[in-house]
Amino acid sequence: MRCAKSPRGRRFSGAALAVLLALVGSQPGVPPPQPPVLNLPAGLLQPGDVVFLGRQDGVWAQLGAMFSGPGAAYGHVGLVVAMEGGEATIVHADGSPLAGDTPVTREGVSAFLADADSVGVYRPSPALAPGMVAAAEAMHASGLTFDPKFELTAGPLEPEAQIYCSELIWRAMSLALGRDAVPHKTVWMGRVGIALADLETHPDLTNIWQQAT
Repeated sequence: MRCAKSPRGRRFSGAALAVLLALVGSQPGVPPPQPPVLNLPAGLLQPGDVVFLGRQDGVWAQLGAMFSGPGAAYGHVGLVVAMEGGEATIVHADGSPLAGDTPVTREGVSAFLADADSVGVYRPSPALAPGMVAAAEAMHASGLTFDPKFELTAGPLEPEAQIYCSELIWRAMSLALGRDAVPHKTVWMGRVGIALADLETHPDLTNIWQQAT
């Protein structure tokens, strides 16, 4: 799932499912849109940065944005863990409920943003970034897979078997802080979860760049 400001603690009804079904029912014969072009300034990203992206043509990205509330700009998020070969490397949890177990991904930022039409970069404090990076790298190395049910089945400092995109960032921040980074969580259709807006509005993250095509 390609898992805008909106308040925390928003509740969502079963209408979300109806919207999802409508999105899935795309019309045959309609040509796919041309991929957008996003150009981040050279040298902008550094390890620890949290990178949000939006996709107007992606069903799961639109569902992820919808969970964050009306007008949400983003549907997915990842964490910069390194600079390799002159390019930022991102760790993120991405997948589809129809694709089976999809491992947490580690890839270059150009691949991460390949089909995005908007991007926002948020930076943690220098003291927080190294712990976030170490936690994200450990989650990638442990073989975690994408969670298509979007469930929180373990506490913020406890190991988890499956994970979704915003949950990965929350766990990385929580492990770096040594406490729950988002004590007041969003409720999705009766379930407590980590919405993208819970991270986007987090006091320990500062917006340093945003762009839309």
